Amino acid sequence: MLKTLPKGAPIGKTGGSNEFLAFIEGELKPLIERKYAIDRKRQTLFGHSFGGLFALHVLFSKPEAFQTYVASSPSIWWNDRSVLAEEKAFAEKFAGKIVSARVLVTVGGWEQQAGVKVSKERAEMLRDRRVVDNAKELAARLEKSAVKGLTVAFREFAEEDHGSVVLPAASRGVRFALESP
Repeated sequence: MLKTLPKGAPIGKTGGSNEFLAFIEGELKPLIERKYAIDRKRQTLFGHSFGGLFALHVLFSKPEAFQTYVASSPSIWWNDRSVLAEEKAFAEKFAGKIVSARVLVTVGGWEQQAGVKVSKERAEMLRDRRVVDNAKELAARLEKSAVKGLTVAFREFAEEDHGSVVLPAASRGVRFALESP
């Protein structure tokens, strides 16, 4: 299981998700609301890759922050899959309670096994990260959880990889967000 980036990849500072959420809640949302008419009952958070991981973190830690969450190719593998502890705490905290939130988890079909020829190292990394399996398993657990009011959907886009899946995921995410809750 990969716990860090592959050898030679630049390593930057990570973390700060709670601070980023505080910025979104305390500064960004109010700024947008001053300039535009916003329906506070129909706000969506979309994130891809580490952004998808952030979307899951927000869902699990402060589900009332948004009504719809789109986690595109979430990096569940990151930090030894620590987001799964957040998922478990969320499921336990809200078991039998109502969480009025909708979540769409998307992934590209080639994110775990490349559809084109890649290096041996890249193929190994794709297998180790289990992006497709992690996303499917997470969505299935959320759907079966005892959290009431949580709507869960999963979509795998065949023949898309981690980079090419962004556009179809964003398109599906917009449609998901605009559907009647």
